[in-house]
Formats: sequence, C-alpha cells, structure tokens
Amino acid sequence: MSQLQDDSYSLSFENDLHHLNSKTAVCILVGRHDQVVGYEQQLKLIELSESAEGALVNKAGHNLMIDQPGLVSFYFEKMLESLTKAQLTSN
Repeated sequence: MSQLQDDSYSLSFENDLHHLNSKTAVCILVGRHDQVVGYEQQLKLIELSESAEGALVNKAGHNLMIDQPGLVSFYFEKMLESLTKAQLTSN
C-alpha cells in the first residue's frame, strides 16, 4: 500500500484495507498480454500471503474481464466461496 501511495495511486476504499493481513484471502488475476501494467510484479504479491492465489490468464490483456469473462467469473465465485467458508468457521 505504501508503495502505491508513494506513486500517487489511491483507491476510494483504501482505509478499509488496513485490516488485511497475511491470512486474508486474496486472488490475483492478470492477463499475459497486459501492456499497461504487466503481470510479473502482481504475481509476486501472492508470496506475501499464505491465503493468496493467482492466475496468469492467456489470451487476455488489461481488460481481463472483457477478454476472459468466464475465467474471471470462475475465480470470483471461488473467492466468494472461500470468504463464506472463512466467515462461517470464525463464527
């Protein structure tokens, strides 16, 4: 977060992210042909969390949701299931 802020990048929900830790479920999807941000640095973020997973998606660029909507939907639903299970076990 600090590096992004130093580069003047900000998110509208940034303050809500401060409670995240290495056990927070994270799913990073990146397009192999993304010529805007690339993918190598984003995939390295997976190593920071024991609950993170990621996928490098072929035939996709910066518009991953447009290029591969089925895969994005699959990973989104998988992430929601994981969060639901985590919430049920914590209650």
